[in-house]
Amino acid sequence: MRHYLLTTIFILTLYVSPAFGQSVLTPSQMTDKGIEAIDRNDYGEAFGWFLKAAEEGYDIAQFALGNMYYNALGVDYDYEEAFKWYLKSAEQDNAAAQNAVGDMYYIGWGVEQDIGEAALWYMRSAYHDDPDGQFNLGEMYYFGNDVIDQDYDEAYRWFIEAANQKNAKALYRLGLMYYEGEGVEQNFEKAFNWLVFAALEGHDKAQFKLAIMYHKGEGVLKNDNGAFRWMLKAAKQGHTNAQYFVGLMYDGGIGVTMNESEAIRWYKKAAAKGDEDAIEALKELGY
Repeated sequence: MRHYLLTTIFILTLYVSPAFGQSVLTPSQMTDKGIEAIDRNDYGEAFGWFLKAAEEGYDIAQFALGNMYYNALGVDYDYEEAFKWYLKSAEQDNAAAQNAVGDMYYIGWGVEQDIGEAALWYMRSAYHDDPDGQFNLGEMYYFGNDVIDQDYDEAYRWFIEAANQKNAKALYRLGLMYYEGEGVEQNFEKAFNWLVFAALEGHDKAQFKLAIMYHKGEGVLKNDNGAFRWMLKAAKQGHTNAQYFVGLMYDGGIGVTMNESEAIRWYKKAAAKGDEDAIEALKELGY
């Protein structure tokens, strides 16, 4: 009996000894190591850790593995593999994975397109409080489709749920609803407020819309300095129309000191993306 105990202790000592490799890690610990590797931009190592944890059924690792296949991080693009791992995670009620499965069904990447299945997975994600799932479900109600009838009230409900979690796309959509009077009474002040929240979250379209509202004095006192500030933020994020308008504002001294060289620089950025107004402005300036 004593010999058996000594043998067992010896084997366990080898199992955890640094000379014979590290002790067994839990799936959660493996996933943490994968995240640490991601932070170091070591996608190969990250993939290895995520795969080990995912194969043990850990939903967070399965979702992460799906992301790596979807975004070609450490592996080639493989939407079928991405869908496979997203689905495994989603079936364990991982809300972010449920939204991802909805996306894949909606687009038809890695699986045959099925709007009905997309709607079901968005609903699951939304009811599990995922802001992206809530926004996507809201979008389905907002536009309507063969599966879900257009319903602005339901759309508004889900946009609010997502907006309460600072989802920039939902904040922007609420701003547009109030601006256009879709499903709610038109109210430029409320539109402006929602767009400010979206713009502060870095949403370039919200920043652009906010700049236009400042320029026109819609929902806020007309302020071209404010218009230029938000237009520039959108332009720096690559918003093509904003880049043209920044050029126009420099060109005409609207909300900023007139500066032809800066105007040309921003016109060229927009023109490079095919913006016809920017191309025409450059021609007028001899370029």
